[in-house]
Amino acid sequence: MGTLLRLDRPIERLRGSLSARGILISEEQAVAALTAEVREYRAEHLRGVDNASVSELRHRCADVFREQLPSSLDHDRAHSVLMSLLRFQVLPGSKEALAQLRDAGMGLAVVSNWDVSLEGAMLAVGLRGSFDVVVSSASVGAAKPDPAPLARALELLGAEAEHALMIGDHAVDAEAAAALGMNCAQVQPGTGITEAVAAILALPA
Repeated sequence: MGTLLRLDRPIERLRGSLSARGILISEEQAVAALTAEVREYRAEHLRGVDNASVSELRHRCADVFREQLPSSLDHDRAHSVLMSLLRFQVLPGSKEALAQLRDAGMGLAVVSNWDVSLEGAMLAVGLRGSFDVVVSSASVGAAKPDPAPLARALELLGAEAEHALMIGDHAVDAEAAAALGMNCAQVQPGTGITEAVAAILALPA
């Protein structure tokens, strides 16, 4: 989802949240805790196939997160702090760019290595209505670079790979697209899709 979303100041907000609880940590400790949590989530996110398993996944990640922080932070507080950090911002220009693609008559899908809460996350940031299809890797039991999530999105869109284009910000996106014979427009993480969309719309019909 780094092509569309970014976390809202996670390091700053983590340190502020813990400071309010009387726990002071350095920026390095904050980075270490968040990095460990992200690593655990990426490794285990396919387990998040329903509400119960997503909750279990978040608690599992909270334990890993807590291990990098002062011992005075218990599991429940670590979980509470972690969940408060899961606040996303839409990258500038994304909504407008998606609207341009829809106005051009294109079917749109978001495909992400995410648990099944992906659709809720899209609703929370106001992007769900921009897409015809939302596919999380957990919903199909495979994560990119496996092409299965992309294949599922194409199936739901009723589209052929050779007539589709992936916009991605990671090598796994390009690998998944290539496995299906689909082109991929690569963007830098956190830069958004505006330039890629402009280039797509400038192509001959």
